[in-house]
Amino acid sequence: MKPIFLRNDTEKQIYIHVYENDEYQVKPIIKDYDIILDLGANVGTFSRLCLDNGAKKVVAVEAYPPCYEDLVTNCEEFGDSWTGYHAFITAPPLMDNHAGKKHTDLNFRVSDFLKENNGKKILIKIDIEGWEYITLLDMKITETMGLFSYMIGEYHISYTPEVIQIRTTPEMKSFMSTLGRRVEYPVCAPE
Repeated sequence: MKPIFLRNDTEKQIYIHVYENDEYQVKPIIKDYDIILDLGANVGTFSRLCLDNGAKKVVAVEAYPPCYEDLVTNCEEFGDSWTGYHAFITAPPLMDNHAGKKHTDLNFRVSDFLKENNGKKILIKIDIEGWEYITLLDMKITETMGLFSYMIGEYHISYTPEVIQIRTTPEMKSFMSTLGRRVEYPVCAPE
């Protein structure tokens, strides 16, 4: 198994937190899921954590071209256990191509993915730099919130990330109920 490729100190710090320290505390549960959906995969540190620890299938989505290239480098050796999408996460009609900053011609809609994989046990890692709110709102509107088992990641409020851990429990339903209160463009946090 080849080591993960990291270009700079920021990526090395992410590696230490996510991979070495298991910041999301998923190592013991990775094998319990049919699919790990890595939204905002960056260079693949979380994807590699899952793949190196026995994930059945990892689907990684990254829009930024240089990060996507490194994601492929870091995960391609896993063959059919891994699929990468060089795509922008979209939620039509709630948003229109990332306010004109389209990185790629391919769009990835999480709610469509969940519908296509209904019945499978899915863990979602989300860190999409401020677009978490609109993606979660799309999942609420399309009634796909109950189609995944576990979600972990970062929810960006303005420029301040907060690590959140939400599940399909009463706490998740309570959190999701707040999302319908206010929608502004660009994306804002729930009140």
